[in-house]
Amino acid sequence: MDTELLERAKSIHISPRSETLFIEVQRLKFQGFSQRKIAKIIHANKCTVKKYWLLTAPQPRLSNGTNNYHVFLCNIIEGCHRGINMRDIYKEIVSLGFNGKLTAFYGWFHKVFPDYSYKRTRNVIEQKAIGNVATIRMKLISPNRLAIHVANPGWGLSKQTGKCNESHILAEEILKSSSVLKELRIAYVSFRQVINGSSIQDLEDWLKSNNNTKLKSLKSFVNGINHDINAVKNAILYNWTNGLIEGEVNRLKSKKREMYGRAGFQLQRRKVVLAVSG
Repeated sequence: MDTELLERAKSIHISPRSETLFIEVQRLKFQGFSQRKIAKIIHANKCTVKKYWLLTAPQPRLSNGTNNYHVFLCNIIEGCHRGINMRDIYKEIVSLGFNGKLTAFYGWFHKVFPDYSYKRTRNVIEQKAIGNVATIRMKLISPNRLAIHVANPGWGLSKQTGKCNESHILAEEILKSSSVLKELRIAYVSFRQVINGSSIQDLEDWLKSNNNTKLKSLKSFVNGINHDINAVKNAILYNWTNGLIEGEVNRLKSKKREMYGRAGFQLQRRKVVLAVSG
């Protein structure tokens, strides 16, 4: 094990926030501010200000012998080599007998391993080796990103060069292995074409083809369309939209919320008219 790393692990005990508070309190104290005034300036408790007021140097964090990080340093380094996040490393050393708190461990870890980085959105999954079977590492994609790729087949595909980004390739591989996602993509893309078209027959054909689906979410969507079929047909046949009306209703409700319990109809009318006319 690296001797310098071990010494650094043993020596770090002072919290960065404690050191910053000590410097700020002493600076304001030297300028002649009272403890109460300093507490208001730095937005701290007056008892905290009094503690740093009486100190002559930053004090190390009291660990009562439990935060002996150097004892578990080999396990921590091993976790870093495996590329796992700090919380999982903390859980592992806790299972081995470490009694320190998670927040203190985070502060210590950033000091000892300042260059260590881990993406919170996990992009790999590990399967532990059993016997002589090698460890399997598999890339993952977030559910939100996968939903975007399912609904937009061309997402992540460059129109100029035709190159695909990594998430597009991974999403297509997942779609090939999932009949559910395939069905959802076909249903979504075909319905979008029906809505953007002008044929009522296409809508009826789409409803017939998806009426017997076993997917609950898609089945619920089909039932909702059948429940209000005339409005959907009108959306296909006509270019009229109620977007302007909905926008005005939203604006009126916003004004009402601003004035809740404080004004009557006349003032509300003036605010609405002035908001339009300036």
